[in-house]
Amino acid sequence: MHTHNEISTEGNTGEPTPARITELSTNDKKMLQDAARTLLFGRKITLSNTVFSKQNTVFVERRSKQNEQGKIIDGRQREIAAIVLSLWLENGECYLQRNDTKDKVKLNNAGCQSL
Repeated sequence: MHTHNEISTEGNTGEPTPARITELSTNDKKMLQDAARTLLFGRKITLSNTVFSKQNTVFVERRSKQNEQGKIIDGRQREIAAIVLSLWLENGECYLQRNDTKDKVKLNNAGCQSL
């Protein structure tokens, strides 16, 4: 099986179901951020303390274009779609999945529950 820092594209025989985390511990949050960083090829993101508490998806905006001083050019880049990450339960295991690539990362002991 894959740990929280390995990408998996393998299918399992069980049907995945949307999941949530009712009580996000500090360790769970760090594990989710590490998994998201893996799925986003090293990009660091900040997650709220209530992420995945009521729904199984989170939208990650792509980086906006910046000038030489690091200021965003023309505000948000609306033509670039956000990346969607989803939380799933499959065969009793919790996974974070990047929806556009279908890559997923196993989250060990994250306390996921079906929605």
